[in-house]
Amino acid sequence: MTLAIEGAAAADFGGGASSASISVTTGGPNRVIIVHVSTENNGTPERTVTGVAAAGLTFYLRKALAVGDGYGVGVETWWANSAAQQTGLSITVTMSGAIDSGTLGVLAVSGVQNPSSPWDSDISLPATNVDTGSWTPVQVPNVSTASPDSIVFGFYGSEVGSIPNAETTPIAFTQAYAQSN
Repeated sequence: MTLAIEGAAAADFGGGASSASISVTTGGPNRVIIVHVSTENNGTPERTVTGVAAAGLTFYLRKALAVGDGYGVGVETWWANSAAQQTGLSITVTMSGAIDSGTLGVLAVSGVQNPSSPWDSDISLPATNVDTGSWTPVQVPNVSTASPDSIVFGFYGSEVGSIPNAETTPIAFTQAYAQSN
């Protein structure tokens, strides 16, 4: 099977909202649906995702990262196995409280050998890094996979008004979506 990304979409939310929805359409059954959430609360406390819901799917947290920058920035990645083909599936993300601004991204991955356990077995994954304010590109060094048939995802989030250092898509990577709130 060949791994492929499909149905990528992104949307803004915020302005005091504590939830938002986004939809995805898949090209067939047995897809892994990934939801990326980046939020900013313009101060503390950081808001976290309390749930991701869609009809017939169960979402699991893959990774949550509190940036710790004083703006309450958080980045989370959630996933679900979708055994059935989806057409305009509405996915709702609920936060622990109102946020100033945020973005949602969603995509589906086809060709996964085991959609109910899709992640690489390398114990160092998922790897993360945080911009230290040094105005150098954010890097996550020494990322490797145990399987030769893998997709490596990179997700980014920052507070409103910042100038991200990591907006340039690295060589040999494909940008699935971009969203700025």
